[in-house]
Amino acid sequence: MAPKGTTTEDGWAATGDGIIDWEKLVPLFRETKAEHIVTEHDNPADWRRFARRSIEHIKALDL
Repeated sequence: MAPKGTTTEDGWAATGDGIIDWEKLVPLFRETKAEHIVTEHDNPADWRRFARRSIEHIKALDL
């Protein structure tokens, strides 16, 4: 989710660009048996940018 008041892309943002505190979630991810992380955006203006930004952020979190 994008910051409050964002109207572009229907209020969505790339992983790491929005309001979710991913750094706080990382320890919880590591406690699960999950092997994959899926990012989603319902209406990206540029899906390549969304994918690139999301992947970069997930890699930076060492996930």
